[in-house]
Amino acid sequence: MPDRPPMADQPDRPAEAFPSTLWPLLVVLLMVGVGVVYGAFEHWRRATVAVGGAMGVAGFLRLVLPPRVAGLLVVRRKAFDVTVYLFLSVAIVIVAFVVPPAR
Repeated sequence: MPDRPPMADQPDRPAEAFPSTLWPLLVVLLMVGVGVVYGAFEHWRRATVAVGGAMGVAGFLRLVLPPRVAGLLVVRRKAFDVTVYLFLSVAIVIVAFVVPPAR
């Protein structure tokens, strides 16, 4: 069968190729949700620390879990993913503490 683009009625990949576990992503999204709730109640510093912490947890989970379990936290190679998640975590938390409080 020649290589041809998939048609609308044909799936790109079989269902077995999708992640079987979603708990790592749900943990990170729950932490981001906590940050959003803090932000809604005008606790912006707590909100940014919660989101930064969520990125740190995402990096840690990506580091210690195998790709099949890490699920949708896997974007690229492990080293790249962990570096980006941890960089974002540190940058967001630094911004949270560098911005002076309102007077």
